[in-house]
Amino acid sequence: MKHTSRWHHFALVFAGVATLGGSALCASLAQARTPGPTYVAADRENGGERHGRRWHKLQAKLRENDAAIHAITSGDAKPYMALWADDPDITLFGAWGPIERGPQPVLDTFEWVGGRFGPGGGLASEYTVIRMSGSLAYTVGFERGMAQVDGNPLVPMTIRVTQLWSYRHGDWELMHRHADFPPADQRPGA
Repeated sequence: MKHTSRWHHFALVFAGVATLGGSALCASLAQARTPGPTYVAADRENGGERHGRRWHKLQAKLRENDAAIHAITSGDAKPYMALWADDPDITLFGAWGPIERGPQPVLDTFEWVGGRFGPGGGLASEYTVIRMSGSLAYTVGFERGMAQVDGNPLVPMTIRVTQLWSYRHGDWELMHRHADFPPADQRPGA
């Protein structure tokens, strides 16, 4: 078997997730509906304590992400905005349509998103997959709960979400978010 680098392996895995994202993978993930985070064993290729610390830091950062998602979906965007890297290549494919690149457009969009939500609701993160390889990590899952949008009554809301993280400056920072409202499964008999 030909040796591939960790980065190449990560790119292939992510390309597979992206390619399957709109079809069978998302259908099976939607069915999974796990009650809480599902942690996947970290890639131990680098081994040793340093790699283990990164995995533990990622878990801690995901707990921060959970609190920040609840905050933004109840009207306070600042905790979620604080998780993002200050990098010209951060990107957002937002559930309400915005496609943005760069810190200012992405953060402006989160201000707008937080302003749409009322204080009566809040979504909780549900990780179906958490994967890390070196200084890159991704999560695939859902954000579910009750939401108050644009002053309307509380309604159930589910968003399917993929986020990419980069380990920089001794901590994990968000680099990309792709979120949308799950479409109906169009397979016959579904």
